[in-house]
Amino acid sequence: MLAALVAALLGLLVVLALVSLRSSARAKAAEEHLQRYRAALDHLPDAGFVVLDRSLRIELASGRGLAQFGLRPAALSGRRLRDRLAPEAWTVLEPVLHSALEGTESRLHLPSGGRDHALHVVPLAGAHGRADGVLVALQDVTERRRRERGLSELASRDGLTGLWNRRRLEHELGRVLAGPGAGVLLFVDLQAFKAVNDTLGHDAGDELLRRAARALESSVRRSDVVARVGGDEFAVLLPAMTDREARAVADKISAAVRSVWPPGLAGGASVGVARAEGSSTPASVLAAADRAMYSLKRSGKMAKAS
Repeated sequence: MLAALVAALLGLLVVLALVSLRSSARAKAAEEHLQRYRAALDHLPDAGFVVLDRSLRIELASGRGLAQFGLRPAALSGRRLRDRLAPEAWTVLEPVLHSALEGTESRLHLPSGGRDHALHVVPLAGAHGRADGVLVALQDVTERRRRERGLSELASRDGLTGLWNRRRLEHELGRVLAGPGAGVLLFVDLQAFKAVNDTLGHDAGDELLRRAARALESSVRRSDVVARVGGDEFAVLLPAMTDREARAVADKISAAVRSVWPPGLAGGASVGVARAEGSSTPASVLAAADRAMYSLKRSGKMAKAS
């Protein structure tokens, strides 16, 4: 709600600036309007704007949001914008400004000083429709984007164990299959899990799932993807790994799960192994690993890659 309000207010400022800057006495009229709504800008610490002429020199600037770029409005008039920005920021912004002088309006995100900014670059039409200046309106959106990323990650996490969920696993599996390399998928099923729930209760079962999740994570590389795909079933994606290495990881996982099993109860993990490569799809690789896991449960032996 606050972000939407700030965006709306910033949009209003842009409109006011455009109206004034398109008048015949452009700079004077703009300055008069600035005086009227500078107080509003002062209450938007994450917003600001800069008006540039065709040589990309600064005519007007206002808003405390400019400080995130190391810009002080009072010291900007008549200066070249490129001299006031970090080189990496100017490299991104320069072609967008030149496009604006050709009449193209743009929106982009630009990092600066560890913050993330949304920029709206607008051509200012002069005589005969030719752009004779550019308005750059900016807003610091760091916190908003951080919240959005947090919500996206929450949607990809299993609520009980904190592992990635099936949807995120399929996404990562798709990335491996689309790349030039290959990998291995392990499908992990907790044997005799129902007996834990029946004997010790569902709270104990939930605790075992959490402990099993940590056991899986401790058995693999930080770059590997560990997910809970449903109930007492897990999956581990091992990019750039051979079948032999993957079977060693499967053995390690089996031992780790046995180590966290409740004392006095039989149980452990069955681990199916399947290749992730070539023309396979995420669904077909998951199905192959699932079949390998059930084959292992029936035979009591380690499944080989399929």
